Amino acid sequence: MKTPSWLKIIIDFKLTHKLQFFLVAILCYLSILAIISFLIFPRTDLQLKVGEISNRDFVAPHDIQFANSAKTNVLQQQARESVQPVLKIDTFLYQQFMKGFNEFIPVIQPKIEDPSEIIGPLEPDYFDEISKDELLTQLQAANLNETEYNRLMRYSNEKVSNFITSISQIHTETLNMQITEEILSSIQESATVKLKDEISESLLQDVGEKILISFTGVNTVVDEAGTKRARDATARRVPPVMETVIQREIFLHQGDIISSRHLDILNSLYDESKRKREMRKRIKKIITLACLTCAAFIIFWYFLGILPINPLTDLRHFNLFIINSILMVLLGYAVSRVYPGEELPYVLLLPLVINAWIVTYFISVQASLLSTLFLGAFFALSFQLGQSYLLSTMMTGAISSFLIYKDCRHDEIIRGSLFLLLIGSLTIIGVNVIFDEDLGRVYAFLQYNFAASFFAAVLMGGMSIGYVRIFKFITRYHLLDLSDINHPLIKQLRRNAPGSYHHSLTVGDIGEISAEAIGANGLLVRVASLYHDIGKAKMPHFYIENQAKGQNPHDRYPPSLSKLVVLSHVKDGVAMAKKARLPMEIIDAIQQHQGTTLMVYFFNKALAQSDGKPINEFEYRYEGPKPQYPEMAIIALADSAAGAVRSLDEPTQHRIKAMVDSIYHERLLDGQFDDCKLSISQLNTVRESLIETLTGIYHSRIEYPDVKELKEQMEKKKTLTENMTESEKANGNDNG
Repeated sequence: MKTPSWLKIIIDFKLTHKLQFFLVAILCYLSILAIISFLIFPRTDLQLKVGEISNRDFVAPHDIQFANSAKTNVLQQQARESVQPVLKIDTFLYQQFMKGFNEFIPVIQPKIEDPSEIIGPLEPDYFDEISKDELLTQLQAANLNETEYNRLMRYSNEKVSNFITSISQIHTETLNMQITEEILSSIQESATVKLKDEISESLLQDVGEKILISFTGVNTVVDEAGTKRARDATARRVPPVMETVIQREIFLHQGDIISSRHLDILNSLYDESKRKREMRKRIKKIITLACLTCAAFIIFWYFLGILPINPLTDLRHFNLFIINSILMVLLGYAVSRVYPGEELPYVLLLPLVINAWIVTYFISVQASLLSTLFLGAFFALSFQLGQSYLLSTMMTGAISSFLIYKDCRHDEIIRGSLFLLLIGSLTIIGVNVIFDEDLGRVYAFLQYNFAASFFAAVLMGGMSIGYVRIFKFITRYHLLDLSDINHPLIKQLRRNAPGSYHHSLTVGDIGEISAEAIGANGLLVRVASLYHDIGKAKMPHFYIENQAKGQNPHDRYPPSLSKLVVLSHVKDGVAMAKKARLPMEIIDAIQQHQGTTLMVYFFNKALAQSDGKPINEFEYRYEGPKPQYPEMAIIALADSAAGAVRSLDEPTQHRIKAMVDSIYHERLLDGQFDDCKLSISQLNTVRESLIETLTGIYHSRIEYPDVKELKEQMEKKKTLTENMTESEKANGNDNG
């Protein structure tokens, strides 16, 4: 079955790098808007419960008339209790009485045609359907004796039949009534009176009375559902107990235990009409807030995008930036729940400082300052903080961005926390003096500042370690560990390709100096340079720095094969680095140090052997990518410059400068520095630094003579001096 084209498009669709950042940006904006809306516009329904402690005073803004639920409930309960239980006929009891009655009636039905012929007591032989024992049992159930029964059976069949019809009808009517214990006697008496009105014979009246009393009794039970409905209906008819709270009355003091009366008063403030008006106001505010937040968000992302170290172009930096911002917002919200009072502006220094230090440590000071100001504005808007917060906490948080630097040592973080404590204390005192605040509270605020500074340093240390492991960042401690020449890969390179190893040392030395000249990470350049050519350890004799003089295996191979061998040192190096789990920055140095440059020697050789046929230049270029950030561009330029200068027979200062300038301009025109985020001014600084350092390495030296020859020259000079002295003396004597 052929896959539909629209489904194939969906399956093959892949998010581009820019689209991923755009979607994340939209998601961040919506999240920020939702959080601010949630914090600015809290729920109108009450979150208080009976029995809790009030954390503030509640004042009546106007006269409040409310229904006292506690007193109303008491009256409603009394009304419920006044309602008698609702009864119903129990089917089981009804059927039991009817069953007993119906089993007894056959006993007294006529069994013979002419009862007048009966002389003496009845014998069992007169009845075929019933035994003497069963007859006695039934008579006992009806509370009758044999004498009464014998007399009853002597009545004519017509009278007995009329008697049975009457008593059956009365019995059924009686059982269909709701009979309770209290009215049982009166019901039975009423049934007997009715029977006597219909039957005149005294014997039949007596027998009928006993039968009705025997098979009539209590047949009702309480109807729980009906009783509840009746009582609830009665309770609903009870009017509420209304009370009034006058305007400005503090009806709930801070520290009081919340009662149902307090909740009744508060609930009365949020009736339906007020909620509708509040909803309309809220919608207007949210629309305005959405527009303002969108404008601020666009400005923030614009300035973030033009920073020298742009987090938006590096996925690890971007992920760190987003996740850290979310964590700081959550930390700020948690702090606001623990310290909701007047100390909140000072306690919020904790997430601001941690955010500033994390972003500075992993990205840059500029990104840290921008994100901290934005986060501070977010807190100010969310928690409706005043001018004291803007002048103290937010300013201190922004200044903290400059108290440490990228990838600094841990002791410098401690030093930064001490400076933070000093700056925060001074700003707190200054702000409280400016706004005439109660100076008695300054000591408490200083304690919060001290706690925030301390925990900021502790959390910064722990979070930085976590971020390094999660996002695979490389720190100075990791770089120092990798700089050990006893690392297995370095030992392999030093053993198999000593020329490449010493070349890597040179590249690292000159590259580190150039990196520090423009403020880049010199340590990263030096360490990454150690590993940039580790792939040459696989086939070292194919590279000129490892070849004996006059022995070049490429002379025996066509250029198409030679260029594959040279290309392989990049692929082999990447594979070796990944196997050894080296950081991404080291792998970048291996991949990017050649960029997409042309292998000129093999390309020209291929042209010479092509007999005029066109040669595709891109087949003789490295696969790249081009250097993506400053340190990689420095390594690429230092690698080419060090190799080229080493090939000079007489590396004078002029020739070194000419060689480095030639390589620089060739790489620049080839577009190798287009993606490295370095300006022309910075690239020129790197070029000049390389020239200066290489000139110092390959400076001309004085040729010292042999020691033996020096002694012979000194003896000849001494002999010549003595001969001249004797000649001068002889001439003096002659003149004299």
